[in-house]
Amino acid sequence: MKRLIKKYPVLAFAAIVLLPVHGILWPLRLSGVGLENLQGLKLLFALIPSIGALIITNFIEGEHQARKLWQRVYPQRSDIKIYLVALVSITGIGSLAVLVRFVLDGLLPSWGSLPSVQEAIFLLPFLLFFPGFTEEFGWRGFMQQKLQKRNGVFLASLMTGLVWGGWHCMDFLLGNWPAGTFNVLLFFAYITGTSIVIGGLYAWSKGSVAVAILAHFSANMVNFFLPVWNNEAGTKTPIIFISLLWAVAFVILAVEVRRSKKIQRPNPELIE
Repeated sequence: MKRLIKKYPVLAFAAIVLLPVHGILWPLRLSGVGLENLQGLKLLFALIPSIGALIITNFIEGEHQARKLWQRVYPQRSDIKIYLVALVSITGIGSLAVLVRFVLDGLLPSWGSLPSVQEAIFLLPFLLFFPGFTEEFGWRGFMQQKLQKRNGVFLASLMTGLVWGGWHCMDFLLGNWPAGTFNVLLFFAYITGTSIVIGGLYAWSKGSVAVAILAHFSANMVNFFLPVWNNEAGTKTPIIFISLLWAVAFVILAVEVRRSKKIQRPNPELIE
């Protein structure tokens, strides 16, 4: 078993995060268990990515490597710019999407359905620490880190995003998000684009989980505090937002391709 997990650590991690979610929720939903009785499972599932990554790392590489994975949450660069960019990254893209929507057809966003000041006081620290710490050691610190050694940042982030999206499908199964083919496809377009943006920032920081946590927080700021996903906006604002995310994703790809070409370009002096 250990040899198999060591040979396919990413597949083992994907199985650890996906099988509990789908293996438990699908049978319960098909058996007619009420949605209100399932909500408590989300907290349990939320703990799986980071804990799973630390367990696998300890199992196949030893306690020292698991400790090193945990220590990647500490700031690794003196340049504060990368942390500030991560903090405003996806929130900035979401704000731009709302602005573009206003320019296109004059839609003034409604803020009435967004959290109140009292709710925000609780939500902000929760969104900063809980999703980041329970997820990012797994998504970026483990899965992307393993994948990008062979596949590069763009593809590694894309594959991480697909598994991340499969794990987040629990929200469709729990009734937290409206189901339907279009909504699921729109969601996967969103979460893979977001994964590439966070993955690019993670790679830029040389593997800082702290940067990934801040970028994850930035994404959640859009989800909770910007009128991107509310019903009044319809699907146009989300599509603008997702398009902007993918525009940034393709910039990350272009930078990666350019850098790889520079590395592969032969030195004329050595040829002579």
